[in-house]
Amino acid sequence: MCVCLTIVLTNVAPRVKKRFPTLEHFVESGLLLDNELAIFQSLNAKFPKPSKHWLPIVWASSIVTRARQEGRIRDDFAVKTLIDELNRFRGMCGSISHYDTISVPLVYTQVLRHREERLFKLIIPEGKAIVVRNFEKSGRIIIKYLI
Repeated sequence: MCVCLTIVLTNVAPRVKKRFPTLEHFVESGLLLDNELAIFQSLNAKFPKPSKHWLPIVWASSIVTRARQEGRIRDDFAVKTLIDELNRFRGMCGSISHYDTISVPLVYTQVLRHREERLFKLIIPEGKAIVVRNFEKSGRIIIKYLI
């Protein structure tokens, strides 16, 4: 699970990307084994674009299944609970990736500007005022009337 989250964070956070610029750095830090690195590299050769953050979760799920077959996990309910938690974690990591694709400050300023324009259209008749934004000094909106 640490590998999954770290892969997601390398795509999102510049500091983590600086710490782990390539998958070889995961091996150096002990997060990946050499054979796991080979699997990642072969998948990246076949499918270079999408993120492979889900792959360690698949490995963990197969470990849970094997542990059930070997009798290390007593009942199927425990297996289902573990698999559900792994899937929930994978979904949350995917959410982090999706949230990174949306520029929240840009969306926020667009919503505020739209709301501001609607407010002035309701209050001031068209052609009667010019709205001048003075964000550099005080962040206030200045209205100049043309009557």
